[in-house]
Amino acid sequence: MTTIFAQCSGLVKAGVAVYRISGPRALYAAQCLTKKAFFEPRKAYLLDVFDPVSDELIDKGLVLYFKAPSSFTGEDIIEFHLHGSLAISKLMYKSLAIIQGVRIANPGEFSKRAYINGKFDLIQAEGLVDLINAETQMQHKQAMQQSSGLLSGLYESWRKSLLKVMSYLEAYIDFPEEGISSKVLGEIERNIQTLKQQMKNHLDDHNRGEVIREGINLSIFGPPNVGKSSLINYIANKNVAIVSPMPGTTRDSIETFIDIQGYPVCVMDTAGIRNNTYDVIELEGIKRAVTKTQAAHIKLLVVDVEIDVNNLDKGIKDLIDDKTILVINKVDLNPNIPIISDAIYISLKQKINLEELMEKILDKIKKISPSLQNPYITRERHRQNVEVALSLLNNFSLEKDLVLAAEDIRLSARRLSLITGKITADEILGEIFSSFCIGK
Repeated sequence: MTTIFAQCSGLVKAGVAVYRISGPRALYAAQCLTKKAFFEPRKAYLLDVFDPVSDELIDKGLVLYFKAPSSFTGEDIIEFHLHGSLAISKLMYKSLAIIQGVRIANPGEFSKRAYINGKFDLIQAEGLVDLINAETQMQHKQAMQQSSGLLSGLYESWRKSLLKVMSYLEAYIDFPEEGISSKVLGEIERNIQTLKQQMKNHLDDHNRGEVIREGINLSIFGPPNVGKSSLINYIANKNVAIVSPMPGTTRDSIETFIDIQGYPVCVMDTAGIRNNTYDVIELEGIKRAVTKTQAAHIKLLVVDVEIDVNNLDKGIKDLIDDKTILVINKVDLNPNIPIISDAIYISLKQKINLEELMEKILDKIKKISPSLQNPYITRERHRQNVEVALSLLNNFSLEKDLVLAAEDIRLSARRLSLITGKITADEILGEIFSSFCIGK
């Protein structure tokens, strides 16, 4: 195993930069750069750091030693905490790269080694990535929940239940003269039914975990020149879109990512939808507006007080569903218009009812977001494996050959193992040697 290094604090100017070295020659690398022979684990040393060839002083900073296996990667780790200048970064990379057996780390290689050495499973590793990429409070909470092992624990509990069932079946297959008691048969049936229901409930989550991780898509759509661009500028609290009294100004979808009370939201301003245009570019913009709005989690249909809501273009009507909030703009021009139930009446120009609109949007967001009291699926990889595991359990029956029934259970348990990456050596060896003939 080679020794790897990288600047783990990011390649930018900063007060402090951290350089991590992991592997069997990490301690040797530290000795080369500091001229210090002995390092006590988990003790910080204030040392001069030198180029090992030219003996040039690079910097003075803290050096820490984490002895295997009590480290992030499970290997020996050295950390240099130095001043965060670009010049020091270049000198550190040059100095470490010339040490034999030491090389620059590949992307994610520290975490990969931590996984290989059993420091965390694949789900926790994905949670760590999500934690690094989190931009809002809810993304942070979900990532912390996943990296702490809560979701892994759920899948592992299912897998252990399946292994228990499989042990009963394997015992009967090996010793058929003993027979399976009715008590054991009843326990197997109960366990399988419970697992099937738990998996169904887990899958029936409306993709809430993925929604938080990837962001909630909010589309602003409607006829031209009703204030859609002004609305996205208000929601984003910055000038994202060009505002003009000329219909058809917005030709393409404009997107901006914002944080609404901790929830990640991608707000899209779309081209005004109308039938009476022959402009090729505008027609393409309308086509994209329809596609974006169809896929949105929340839709804001914006019209103004001069438009008859019951006589909208068919292209707009087809997009209206239970995800839609009707927003009627420019009420300052006609405050006496008939009230439509559930519609929000606003004036972007006069700042009327805009807080009420944001509350309505937030209510929609909360309904489609996870409560985070229970772990949710955060990736399609998890979903696909749970779906296959459930389909195998649906195929399971004690009425058919027990060898085939046991295979359904084994494959279902293996699918859950693929999610976490926890496939033990005994399981792997069992699978390899099960294909050998008896006596070999």
